[in-house]
Amino acid sequence: MVTRLWRLVLAFLVGIFVLASCADSAGNNAGSGGSAGMAGMGGTPDAGVSCVESGCRDDNECMTDGMCEPLSGECVGAAAAPENTPCGPNGSFVCDGQGFCRGCNADEQCNDFFPGECLEAPRCIDNACQPPDPLLDGTPCSTGVCRSGVCSSPWAPIRKAIPMACGSSLSSKLFDSSTDLTVDPTDIMPAEQFSATLDSSLMIPQALLQSAVIASFPTPLPSIEVTAARAEIAATRVASGRLKNTTLFPLPQTVQIPQAPNVGDSGGQICETSDDCPLSAFGQACSPAGQCECACRAGCVPVICPDVVTGELVLGFETIQGAIYAAFQSGQVCFDMAGDASDPDIGLPIRTGIRFAVDPDVLAIECEGGTVNDNGTPDLPEDDFVDPNLPADQICFPIGFPEPPSE
Repeated sequence: MVTRLWRLVLAFLVGIFVLASCADSAGNNAGSGGSAGMAGMGGTPDAGVSCVESGCRDDNECMTDGMCEPLSGECVGAAAAPENTPCGPNGSFVCDGQGFCRGCNADEQCNDFFPGECLEAPRCIDNACQPPDPLLDGTPCSTGVCRSGVCSSPWAPIRKAIPMACGSSLSSKLFDSSTDLTVDPTDIMPAEQFSATLDSSLMIPQALLQSAVIASFPTPLPSIEVTAARAEIAATRVASGRLKNTTLFPLPQTVQIPQAPNVGDSGGQICETSDDCPLSAFGQACSPAGQCECACRAGCVPVICPDVVTGELVLGFETIQGAIYAAFQSGQVCFDMAGDASDPDIGLPIRTGIRFAVDPDVLAIECEGGTVNDNGTPDLPEDDFVDPNLPADQICFPIGFPEPPSE
């Protein structure tokens, strides 16, 4: 009888000790705050945890904390917080309803992450806000027009890569290139003169340089010689103002090609597919023996394949300060890499571009902007002209922006 009574008293004391431990543990954790919980836990993370040892807080903002069960001493009843409950630093993220802190659950929750009137509406994809694309350059906005996703003055400087094409004497394949043209105009008022600073540079693409290195193999090709270069800049919708030429000085000049040893071949490194070879885009294949063969050349052995070109070349042209033009009454002035080709110079490209050579008998390459139109008289270059680029590839500024109020 005494033994039974003693057991009842002991069980009662243990229950009181467990309750006291739960209360003390919860109180000690109440002011500790929670982590952002971006990783989340999901499910019921505190189920089965001894609340005597750790309490019932799991520091996950997207999970409601469980209760301490006095008889078992375990945390029970945890659940996911409602969807869109604020979480993370300063409550800038939201719970997904599954116990995880996410960037977003809906598109409109992304607007605060990407503010700006010159951006498309951001989208929430897989609970993450995706960076929006910029609106088209020239889209009206509060302080002028959109440029590169930013609302700016309609006469702020514009830098644009204008397409060019490069062809070599050894291949009919054309390589894409571009001329970076920067125009910084003064305000363009109707029927008044304005000035513009014109700056340009030409990018020689990595693919073209790699082709030159392959074409000269097995002779090393550390550099190329620029034999001629100029950029002709034309303006349309102006009443006066001439073509402006920028030239690369001094010429000729030698430019180093950035390249590195073909690590896919030296030392007999193993490949599984042709895509593993550093020059696979140029025809280099993975042999049955697991070695990268020579690219675009017959009868080579893997240890003496062409170098890999590691980057492009950018050649700067002369800057023209204060070119003078007179605007029309309305519309917009557009600048383009063009030229009328009416006075060809045998030492310069007939159009905007650059001419360089490895060896005149081996490789000669010219990058050209625009398309020469021979005016139906191919034997008379004096009347040739260069067709303009597409309007989307030109740099345009409004005349008299903002428009005067209508009467």
